[in-house]
Amino acid sequence: LTPEQRIWIETMKKSMEQKPIKRVSPPTNPIRLKLWHLVESQRFEVFIMVVILLNTLVMMLQSDHMSEGLMAATSVLNIGFLVIFIIEAGSKLTAMGRWYFSAAWNCFDFALVVFGILGVAGGLGPMASLLRIFRVARIFRLVRTSPGLLTIFRTLVYSIPSMINVAGIFALFMLIYSILGMNLFSRIKHGEFLNEDANFQSFWGSMQTLFRASTGESFNGIMHDCMIQEPYCSNGDGNCGYPVFAPIYFTSYYLIAAYTLLSMITAIILDNFNDNNAMSHNSVTEDHIELFKEEWAKLDPKGTMFIKEEILVKLVANVPYPLGVKDTPESVAKGLSRRKLANQLIRSIDVPTIRGQVSFNDVLTELTSKAMPEIDIPEENEMIMKIKDKKNEHQNKLFAQLGTSKENVLFSAGQVNAIMLIQSSMRGFIQRRKIEVITAKIHEQLTLHAFDSPKPTEDETESAES
Repeated sequence: LTPEQRIWIETMKKSMEQKPIKRVSPPTNPIRLKLWHLVESQRFEVFIMVVILLNTLVMMLQSDHMSEGLMAATSVLNIGFLVIFIIEAGSKLTAMGRWYFSAAWNCFDFALVVFGILGVAGGLGPMASLLRIFRVARIFRLVRTSPGLLTIFRTLVYSIPSMINVAGIFALFMLIYSILGMNLFSRIKHGEFLNEDANFQSFWGSMQTLFRASTGESFNGIMHDCMIQEPYCSNGDGNCGYPVFAPIYFTSYYLIAAYTLLSMITAIILDNFNDNNAMSHNSVTEDHIELFKEEWAKLDPKGTMFIKEEILVKLVANVPYPLGVKDTPESVAKGLSRRKLANQLIRSIDVPTIRGQVSFNDVLTELTSKAMPEIDIPEENEMIMKIKDKKNEHQNKLFAQLGTSKENVLFSAGQVNAIMLIQSSMRGFIQRRKIEVITAKIHEQLTLHAFDSPKPTEDETESAES
């Protein structure tokens, strides 16, 4: 596949994997409503970010040789920061109710607050210090404020599935070499590097030793200890090494582990970063998809994945270009109104209507395909076949959810839109005809009234002139 074809396929896959946002409705209680406006404001978010930075700086001041005064001051400041985070979590929980836990970042913040409270509560011994360490994880919230950091963070997340595959191969490779090491080097006399902490006397000990060797940490020293010969060992006791096999074993392991498998993880991350960087300059980016999801949430606040077919025009008209027609460049709009552009776009896509409704993924996938440049990809391509199979599987689930089947789909959204336009035109035509008939009757009555009215006499005319 060419880079353009890969980007097209990845964009389509990403659009098919999206899910609608469950919009949090403002509470009706006046106190909760004020809290809701407060926690949703930009100023509140900036204030919390500043507090997180200050909390991180205070944690950086801690050292082993701190004075008692500085230690007391940092303890008071840390408790103050914890109180602020407790107030933040409590305010959001009060304002949003159960919807508070629907956002992953809120769950992350709540867990850190709980860990912080447990760390300060006391009575946990060394565990309290471990729980207090989790406070530094709040710095991850700053990722949301920087597009560059967010791109790198997304790259790491998208790389996890491929990294798991490489890690599986790496674990299998270590398993094989651990068993070989146990059979070859388990009885060798310990030396400077082959010792109680690094040896092949047990399976887990072998795995730990090999993991250490994969990082390059003294693997050559362990190799030399595994080559030990008389007079530093005894062949009679069977604790001498293998001068021939040890170099082959350790060198082959290090070359494969460090220069192949671990390098593959780096290559995966770089490849995904390049793809994400290329997709950020694509016709349809993640920001465009997020804007679509926000507009969909206004029409489907509960995230049911369905909206009525007649309000699809409203959705497309409010979604920004290129997935919608809002802010369409004049060179593309060519003087047409937003509603006309929305109707044209709906008629050009193939979205099935299921009992008078259209689904989130069908609309997003079709709009994404329409917004992307035309790419010639063979139909028999494996990735294209997978996309089609996934689309059919998704539609079958929707049909089963609504208790119907694909055979019962009579019209697409484009056909329904055309029918609605025809109906609207006919209603307009009928109303205009009625108005024309009414106007003609009124005109006719006025004309007859003018002819039937008596003419004024000479005396009346003179009186009117005077």
